[in-house]
Amino acid sequence: MMNMLNQSGPVGTLFKDISVQTHSYKNKDINGTRVLVIRPGMSHQLSHIQALQQKYKKEGGIEYIITEDGKIDWDDVTTEESVAYARNEISKYSPDLIIAGSRGADLVAEMIQYYNGSILLFGPVRLDDVFEKNNAPNASSQKNAVVVVHGQNDTNMRINRVRYLVNNSKQELIEMENMEHTLKFDDPAQIELLVNYALRLKIKQNGGSRRKTSRRKKTSRKKSRRKKTQHKNKGLRFNRRKY
Repeated sequence: MMNMLNQSGPVGTLFKDISVQTHSYKNKDINGTRVLVIRPGMSHQLSHIQALQQKYKKEGGIEYIITEDGKIDWDDVTTEESVAYARNEISKYSPDLIIAGSRGADLVAEMIQYYNGSILLFGPVRLDDVFEKNNAPNASSQKNAVVVVHGQNDTNMRINRVRYLVNNSKQELIEMENMEHTLKFDDPAQIELLVNYALRLKIKQNGGSRRKTSRRKKTSRKKSRRKKTQHKNKGLRFNRRKY
């Protein structure tokens, strides 16, 4: 037990050091981006997320989908019905980013193998399970990019343990100074900054958004087929002339 408590990793990025300019988007860059928010465990951030949801409805850009109240059990988010509902939401919306907090991380751990995208976790519990299942051989074909936002004074899960897990899984940690398990933000712009940070992380790994990459791959395959056909036909014409 003592070994586990003493485990640690490098200090993460401090929230105050995240650059607004580096991690901001123009609307044309985020058009069609979808963010799925797991409601249980997000009580202290939900009003800011709802403000962002309304903002982008007017301006266009990111679509925030918040799970319906009552569809996920607040006392045990991992019930069969809760997991089935969350999986259905993933299948329905194909989100680029999933946001969850505190106990919501339990649900993320249960469905992570069916997802391929970015995950933003606020003060998660059961972080060991999240990373274990994200790294499992039967998980989605590409490991999900995970950003953990954690209070340095959180007693539910100590920051040293979080640093160790994040570093061991080669993921990202953003540390909130002078904060405990309850992460309180002053305005929606701070949540928006973290959302953009998580989205850029996945785009950086993939070299583009999943939907755009998919279209690009299809186009390149068509071009490749066309070139092969042209090359083949050229050879046939050459052979006919020769013989």
